[in-house]
Amino acid sequence: MRFPRAQRWAGVLQAEVGHDHWVIEEGLNGRTTVRDDETAPYRNGLTFLLPTLETHHPLDFVVVMLGTNDLKEQFAASPAEIAQGAGEIVRTIRTSGFGPHGQSPQVVLISPPLIGRIGQFETEFEGAYVKSRLLAAEFRDTAKAESCAFLDAGEYVSGSDVDGVHLDRESHSILGKAVATVVSQTMDSKEGRRQDAER
Repeated sequence: MRFPRAQRWAGVLQAEVGHDHWVIEEGLNGRTTVRDDETAPYRNGLTFLLPTLETHHPLDFVVVMLGTNDLKEQFAASPAEIAQGAGEIVRTIRTSGFGPHGQSPQVVLISPPLIGRIGQFETEFEGAYVKSRLLAAEFRDTAKAESCAFLDAGEYVSGSDVDGVHLDRESHSILGKAVATVVSQTMDSKEGRRQDAER
């Protein structure tokens, strides 16, 4: 069961940035970066990305938090390979032209929350507990290479005690506020660069 929108991290982000901004939530359980899931269709994030961007453009920001489901045992993906998939997502956004005035949206890349002690998903996410702790360094390098903002969600939250994968209400609130801080800092930085260019 999903929490109400206001309690999910995107809803918390909306509350933090205020009604001058519109946060569009595009979450889907099981979505990966670039991997097709034979057991669940339409989960490949890269395949889904461009139609979504075009649907909602112009977009000032795109916040990407994918990678948790890439940790599933069936994909046998290393942390570096998962970060490479996230890099493809970022590059697609940055070359899309679906930002304001035909420019590219700014991107915030989030390394996903740490996997907790897994209960019901133990078989599906075998090995994910350790791998999830290696993602942040890889994602940070990807964000640097792609010149986009970065947030390590693992510094703030981890999977709940219920199943080790999904966030509880408190973690959604914490993450939403952390994302709001990064978005605000990125907006302030862009405005500062614009003012410098006009001087």
